[in-house]
Amino acid sequence: MIRKWSKGEVGFEPFFIRFGNRRYQGNPLTFFEENTEIYSNLTRTELSKFDPGLYKALRRAGQLELAIPERKMYVPKRIKILIQNRAALIDSHSSYNGDLILASKNLPYNSRLIKKLWEDLRITNKKARFFITI
Repeated sequence: MIRKWSKGEVGFEPFFIRFGNRRYQGNPLTFFEENTEIYSNLTRTELSKFDPGLYKALRRAGQLELAIPERKMYVPKRIKILIQNRAALIDSHSSYNGDLILASKNLPYNSRLIKKLWEDLRITNKKARFFITI
C-alpha cells in the first residue's frame, strides 16, 4: 500500500514517527541540546535510525562529534593491569619463583589471570630457572 505522509504524522502499522521538514536555523546542535530529554541516551546508530534528518544535519555541519562523542574502545582488564602494574608483576614472578598458586594467594588476581599476565610479559619458566625478555 503506497501512502503519502503529511508532515509530523504518527503511524501504527507498525508504530513509527515521521518528523516533518526542519531547518534547524543553521545550527542542528542547538536543536539537539534543546531536546536532550529525547536524544541524550541515544548512540549515533540509534539516532540515525530514530531521527535520520537530525543525524544527517549534525554530520553535514560537523557537529556530530560534539553532540554524541564516539565511544572509547574497550580495553580488557588484563591490559589495564599490565599497563599499571608492569614492574610489580615482573617482581612478583621472581618473588614467588613462578609459583602461580602462591602468587594468587598473595596478589589480588586469580592464578589464571596471573598466568596470562606473565605470558603477556613474556616471563616463562624453564625447569627451575626463568628468564625475562622485555
